[in-house]
Amino acid sequence: MLLIYTHRAGLSGEDLNGVVQFSRLAGLRAGLDALGITYQHQPESLPQEGDTVVVLSDTEVLRQMINRKRSGCSFLLVAGPIMELEDTHRTGLKGLLAEAEDPTNPMSLLSELDSILADPEVDAVLTAGFWAKAGWRFCSPSLSNKIHEWRAGVDTRYWDGNSMPEPGRILLYEKRKPVFANKVKAGLEEAGYQVDMIHYGKYRKEELREALRHCESAVVLSQRETQGIALAEMWAMNVPTLCWDNFHTEFNGILVPSSSCPYLTSQTGWRWRNLPELLQVLKWSQPNLYAPREWVSRNMSHEVSAELLLDLLRRLGSAEYNGSLPT
Repeated sequence: MLLIYTHRAGLSGEDLNGVVQFSRLAGLRAGLDALGITYQHQPESLPQEGDTVVVLSDTEVLRQMINRKRSGCSFLLVAGPIMELEDTHRTGLKGLLAEAEDPTNPMSLLSELDSILADPEVDAVLTAGFWAKAGWRFCSPSLSNKIHEWRAGVDTRYWDGNSMPEPGRILLYEKRKPVFANKVKAGLEEAGYQVDMIHYGKYRKEELREALRHCESAVVLSQRETQGIALAEMWAMNVPTLCWDNFHTEFNGILVPSSSCPYLTSQTGWRWRNLPELLQVLKWSQPNLYAPREWVSRNMSHEVSAELLLDLLRRLGSAEYNGSLPT
């Protein structure tokens, strides 16, 4: 039986919302349901011999599952991708901060990191994108052989691709870059574009979908994205994204490789670094050069995401899913 865990018993309210990414969970369940896969979410009983266990989030649940395997119960155990690496330290984040010589220095923290993800009871670790995968390998080299990328899907029925784009109309999507966004908006309007701005965390999904119906392209400002679900929603609406990408994040004075658009391809959009470059891209970048919805349908729907996870479970030797997918 496939068992999916997202949180320990008793969590509620803000504590629960701080642990579980409900959009990712809903997408996985929708994909598994569409494929006709039998599974349980948050089962009350502990895993049994031969089960397949995926702990999407909550390191406390992962610790329970590791102890369950150590007690003699054999099952496939997969962890992630919704976990902070520092929380997987053997004594937790508080222990890591207490043990580090300089808690404000990330290199000091890394030198003390002893992640339970490296324990032999954990068969595989999921990350949502390539730079997160590389970062985790750097932070804990012993994880190198068990880390796998697994991307979440989007609902291609809700994000239906039905649009009537207006020439010269652009959606500006701002995520934690308000000052930069205002400069970009002013520059775009000065160049003659009509700009609709949406701010991360301050819109309903209906508003984003309606805005996308009328825009030729979306200009996206974000410091970093582990995967970029909002980008995939834009692509599903057949809107290409022009993404500002600084290729790194500064953390306490140290540059860490990252990306604001890890799954961007030539079919879904383009990267840019400054306003003059963005304006140049807009001049030659016609929407008919891209095929974002086609790419999402093949690579990032709920069903495709579930298929990718099931394929990984098969390759890891899961007795439950070692055959072909249902047709």
